[in-house]
Amino acid sequence: MAAAPCVFCKKVHDYDYDHAFEILRKTPDTLRELLDAVSMETLSRNKGDEWSPRQLLIHLIDTEYAYGFRFRLIMAEKDPVITPYNQDN
Repeated sequence: MAAAPCVFCKKVHDYDYDHAFEILRKTPDTLRELLDAVSMETLSRNKGDEWSPRQLLIHLIDTEYAYGFRFRLIMAEKDPVITPYNQDN
């Protein structure tokens, strides 16, 4: 039986849900371990118009709050509707 494509990116991944959740559970510790060795100066450094590593991390945190709320809402509803949003407004 062929693996089902990911509901988010539509690609077929070479790991199952259990492995994916294992990766997600380890992500905060992995980030903490990687970032402990980096100075605040390095984290805050921009390269041209690109975001600094610190700005990227803040974006990840904001995204976690937004998607966490959306996932909980979906799980709590009998017939959930995924409402679109416009990131530019």
